[in-house]
Amino acid sequence: MGLLRRMVFCCVLALMAGCTGLDQHKIPLEDAPHRLHLVYKGWHTSLLVEAEPLLRHSPRLAADFEGQRYIRLGWGDGDYFTGVSKSWGTATKALVASDYSALQALAYDFEPFDQIPAHTRVPLALSEEGMAGLAAFIEASIALDAQGEPVHLPPSKTNDNLFYLASHRYSLVYNCNTWSAQALQRAGLPVASRGRVTAGSVFRQAARISAVQAERGLFESGDAKPLDLSGAGL
Repeated sequence: MGLLRRMVFCCVLALMAGCTGLDQHKIPLEDAPHRLHLVYKGWHTSLLVEAEPLLRHSPRLAADFEGQRYIRLGWGDGDYFTGVSKSWGTATKALVASDYSALQALAYDFEPFDQIPAHTRVPLALSEEGMAGLAAFIEASIALDAQGEPVHLPPSKTNDNLFYLASHRYSLVYNCNTWSAQALQRAGLPVASRGRVTAGSVFRQAARISAVQAERGLFESGDAKPLDLSGAGL
């Protein structure tokens, strides 16, 4: 099977997977005090997480960040994601022969919601156990050197924006959205990750979970608004 056919085949699988049902019994509806926002931009998804509970469970992030209110986390091909090269050639190569991957941690000492359009983010409620699971997934996503220390990639500034050398290899079938979906799984949310190659497929699942949580009153009135995904490019 040629490369183009494989790409089309994987995209079809992703669309089919997006039609699967949501297991509402697994959605955290009680004892879920923590908040996470799934954010999409173009083809990319990332996680905006409350810093304090995340850092309590993530010693590797805690070593680099302090005094922050939120941390935004994303994962991608090393060269393209860090800006070493933003060419189409680099993007195409990442799908089939990525050299390395990177985890970005962007910290905010303020509430950043005015900077993130409301239609590109969706709130999700997590339990303490879910936050610990998310932190464990983040810890495992950071690659370590021979001394067991995280490897920082340029460009990076402590307590603002850091790129870490990441584990797992970026590819067509494991991209930033696959990573985001698996992170949500580890956070205790019923999100499917197999074949999740688009931002839309992950975002739609998160929006459905958020709607159920909103119906149970888990968010303040201004936190969760109905989302018109038909006009969101998804």
